[in-house]
Amino acid sequence: MRAKVWLAGWFLGMVASLLVSSQCFAAGFALWEGSARANALGDAVVGRADDPSAIMYDPAGITQLPGLQVESGATGIRTAGTISVPANATLQGTGGVLPLSNAAESQNVINEWALVPNMYATYQASDRIWLGLGIFSPFGLSVAFPSNWFGAYNSFYSEVQSVDVNPNIAFKINDQLSVAAGLDAMEFGLDLQNRLPEVVGGALLPIGLSPISQIKGDTWGYGYNLAVHYKPCKWMAMGISYRSQITEGGDMNDYIHLASGAQAAYTVAHSSTTLPDSLDMGVVFYPADAWSWEIGGMWTRWSNFQSMQFALNAPIYGPANNPLTVQKNWNDTWRLQTGVEYHLTPHVDLRAGYIYDEEAIPNDFADYVLPSNNRNYFSFGTGIHYGNVALDLSYTYIMIESRDVTNSGSLGYLNPTHQGGENASMIAGDITYRFW
Repeated sequence: MRAKVWLAGWFLGMVASLLVSSQCFAAGFALWEGSARANALGDAVVGRADDPSAIMYDPAGITQLPGLQVESGATGIRTAGTISVPANATLQGTGGVLPLSNAAESQNVINEWALVPNMYATYQASDRIWLGLGIFSPFGLSVAFPSNWFGAYNSFYSEVQSVDVNPNIAFKINDQLSVAAGLDAMEFGLDLQNRLPEVVGGALLPIGLSPISQIKGDTWGYGYNLAVHYKPCKWMAMGISYRSQITEGGDMNDYIHLASGAQAAYTVAHSSTTLPDSLDMGVVFYPADAWSWEIGGMWTRWSNFQSMQFALNAPIYGPANNPLTVQKNWNDTWRLQTGVEYHLTPHVDLRAGYIYDEEAIPNDFADYVLPSNNRNYFSFGTGIHYGNVALDLSYTYIMIESRDVTNSGSLGYLNPTHQGGENASMIAGDITYRFW
């Protein structure tokens, strides 16, 4: 009885934590920082799938987990980067390109620590059936600049938040093969803010005096996931996991704020955004009792993310433009990952991993909402386990390649722009408890 009460309190506490903390995501749109152990292993845990966080990576693997187990934790992320434009950079506008500056300018991204929580529970219902529940954040970003910086016509604040409630059921077909299926119920929130370029007397108003556009709100969408885990022999196992695309739709608020801070106009905007489906796969090898090594990859169909549409109840600023469509036209990407784990003692594990992550945004549609590029992740961590309790810790350093954009057509973008090589740090911790 006490275990049930503890579980209920844990569940409600973690849901509240996710709903609050999901409002401050780090840079990046897809978030696969699902657990400290996965982070340390470079997300190469699809073939392993042998702890409760397998619900996020390969839920068919939960048939390896006896009894009732719960896991919860969080990843803290902090990013840094610089945006630079040369003298006489031009502003991409609705009427063509407009002169903006006669001097080169540079601006650092405002970097703060962001928290990405997670929680998982698995339960062995019988010799053949397992149940699982995950609550995590598969998408998110938070990128902030001063509201009067030179790129504010494109964006000075962008935030995406998501909470995915993901129940699963897994079937153990035999000792080698397991399959799983689940449902995704995802809350998706946006807060997008930019200045509106306004020409007075043939010249642009100073950025700090221009009106502010803000689109903000939350929507819901639904999808599904499928997974397979196969262990043909003692020294090898493999997994594959598919998550469907999710179309988020619902009403959001569209505001216009004057430079004084007063609200000048407001209307309701019905939004529609299609989030991508993905296929995650991995093969793990056990060359010796103390060693395991996995290699894998994830394919994400970002080409589904063609645009974001907002159907306004009424135009509230400038010429009528309804529905408002923000073109994205992103590319499909591959994420390559590998990780090694060594059992140093019966109670201590050592881990290391590497990820190469392709950027989805083409130069033609680059923006300041998400100024990013190809990424390299270097990670390490440890696991400490005793009896029914396990503690996992990890650190990851992310190198984001620099990028030069000369031909973006995004409204308010400055051509050319140099996106300085960003970097990020991630620190994560998780606790797992096995009740029986």
